[in-house]
Formats: sequence, structure tokens, C-alpha cells
Amino acid sequence: MSGTNYIERLAASEAILEYLIKRNCLVVVATHDLDLAGKLHHTYRCYHFTDRVTEDGLNFDYKLKEGITRTRNAVKLLDHLNYPHQIVEKATSNIADFMDKDFEESK
Repeated sequence: MSGTNYIERLAASEAILEYLIKRNCLVVVATHDLDLAGKLHHTYRCYHFTDRVTEDGLNFDYKLKEGITRTRNAVKLLDHLNYPHQIVEKATSNIADFMDKDFEESK
């Protein structure tokens, strides 16, 4: 589901998925939204593929693993696709800033 903003998208997606599961529906969801997966991990079983960025590009092992993925690949892909070094560095720095902010807010 896409939305006009992050909060509404997350809230609506969670509401829809909770609605469906309470009606005994068979629900399969594919998402890259780690926040949504985290909110629903008590209701839904989460699985993921492992990936790696190599000189050939993004490679998956196509073996389902239980849980929410802990790997990241977007910035590695930017580097692989030869985006300017300044973009890759700034994206890497932004990740650290976002993680620090999340850590501070969770205290």
C-alpha cells in the first residue's frame, strides 16, 4: 500500500492486515517496510531471503529464512551502479544518523 505520507501508510497498512487476519483469511504480504513487519510480527510469521551485492549485481539465495531481514542493500546497490561517491557517502552517513536518532528515541 502506498500513501500520502509515512504515518498514514503505516497506519492504514496495519489496519488492513489486522482486519484480514481477524476474518480467518489466508494472507500473504510482501513488503520492504521493516516498520510494518515489526509491528505485525506477533500476528504474522515473517520470512525473508538473504541477498548479497557482488560485482554481478544483487544476488539472492532464494531460501526462505524465518524472521525479519537484518541486511541492507540499497546503498551497496547505489555504489555498484556507480552513483557518485558523494551520494553513497551521504547515504551511508544518513543511515548512521537515522539509527542514532531511533536509538535516542527508544530510550
